[in-house]
Amino acid sequence: MTATPTLIVQYLRQLVAHNFRTMFDLVLNSNNVEKIQNSRKLPTPAQS
Repeated sequence: MTATPTLIVQYLRQLVAHNFRTMFDLVLNSNNVEKIQNSRKLPTPAQS
């Protein structure tokens, strides 16, 4: 049963890395949307 903790650690590392990537992508996408809307002078669409 010595392989189980290492598998869990690897899984958690992948999960954390994936979450950081998705958060980073969300931040970049939101910044790009704001820049595009500001450059086009369009009202922000109502999105919840």
